[in-house]
Amino acid sequence: MSNEWGVEEQEVLLGYLLGDADLFARCRSVTEPRFFDARLRGAVKFIIEFADQYQALPHPDQIAARTKVMLSPIPHTAQQDKWFEDAYQSFCRRKAMELVALDALDLIGAGHYGEVERRMKDALTVGLPSNLGLDYFADPAARLAAMRDKSNMVRTGWKDLDDAMGGGFLRGGLHLLSGTSGAGKSQLLQNLAINWVEMGMHVIYYSLELREDYIGLRFDAMLTGRTTTEAFRNPEETALTVKQFGRNNKGSLHITKVSEAGTTAADIRSHIKNYTIKTGHKPDAILVDYLDLLYPMNKKLDVSNLFVKDKYCAEELRAVAGEEDLLCVSATQLNRGAVEAEDFHHGHMSGGISKVMTADTLLGIMNSLSHREKGIIDLQIMKTRTSNKKDAKITLSCDPDSMRVTDLPDGAGQQDRRPVSELRKDLKHKPGGPPREGGAPPSSQETMNRVQAIRAKLSGGSGATTPT
Repeated sequence: MSNEWGVEEQEVLLGYLLGDADLFARCRSVTEPRFFDARLRGAVKFIIEFADQYQALPHPDQIAARTKVMLSPIPHTAQQDKWFEDAYQSFCRRKAMELVALDALDLIGAGHYGEVERRMKDALTVGLPSNLGLDYFADPAARLAAMRDKSNMVRTGWKDLDDAMGGGFLRGGLHLLSGTSGAGKSQLLQNLAINWVEMGMHVIYYSLELREDYIGLRFDAMLTGRTTTEAFRNPEETALTVKQFGRNNKGSLHITKVSEAGTTAADIRSHIKNYTIKTGHKPDAILVDYLDLLYPMNKKLDVSNLFVKDKYCAEELRAVAGEEDLLCVSATQLNRGAVEAEDFHHGHMSGGISKVMTADTLLGIMNSLSHREKGIIDLQIMKTRTSNKKDAKITLSCDPDSMRVTDLPDGAGQQDRRPVSELRKDLKHKPGGPPREGGAPPSSQETMNRVQAIRAKLSGGSGATTPT
């Protein structure tokens, strides 16, 4: 058949479909009336509706009576099915791309660039389903070995968090840091960037708020161990330290300011493609500061409906991470109810709860005045798909001058971080805690230390004291 796909050739395709109900079922997902000539669209629409309702194909006489189109089923062999599947996929893909091309000028004229990219991508991927999924019984040993392979799990650079998360963050997923205004969402994102550069990774930091040079100054402070003011006032020393850090590490860091008025996941995908072309390598990780300021690619969506807006933005950003096989971390806001909360929950999320459903990881940042005075930050695991440590809390050290976040001394961040309600029960019923390994009861000193730690938290302390 030619590439023009005239009416007669399209009738042959429909004849093959009418000749085999199983073949039609395999092709149903890519069959659309708009792909066919105007004279055949009514017949195609009738065939689809009939098959969906009755789970059978209509007789040619039924099609003719309803649409005035006479189609003849074509008997064929299994060997001819392969030719038909290739031909039909080619036809549907070509027609889908033609439709995008016809609409592209109007969409571009209206500024809907993301919609053009999305529709072109959908058109290029038109095809018959070929992935049958995991054959559970085929090779369980290989499946388990693949799960033990942590190559798709990347450490955050904070050991206590990595241990609680089952190894770190998954490539291809969406990982969110949440906190109230001023809690340190950008600070944590920037610290992650440095951690990953130290691991030799190529990182892009997207900012929808601050200018590139100001974010750069924050990185200067973290690398020099100074305040941003001191780093700015000593440009020669700062430049020397930054250059030396870059030479000592094989990773790279690009800071990119994008508009807070209308940036979509499609814009980020486009920038990643351009970055890859110009640098000769793909990024390993992107940090987007932050999710709540992104816009959905579909400009027709009502962005005042935060549930819908956040759902699409989160799904589209996660899709970019999956397609590019990279780490993606962003941030989102917690509402005022979280300001005095001792434990976060999903009701503290600002905007649409839908983004929580999409995220693979959700970490809540606790950074009160008491935390800052002690030079610590607590991270509560509000959601994770890689471990059973939901609601666990991890304490990290935070330099108040440079804003650098690091692990506490060994073991100091591993503490009893259960919700206050559980701690009350523990204090009332089991002040000595569970038996130690081997069944030996805790000593009186250990019991007293535990009781004092619990009482300190219930009286308003952060609960982050170092165990004795």
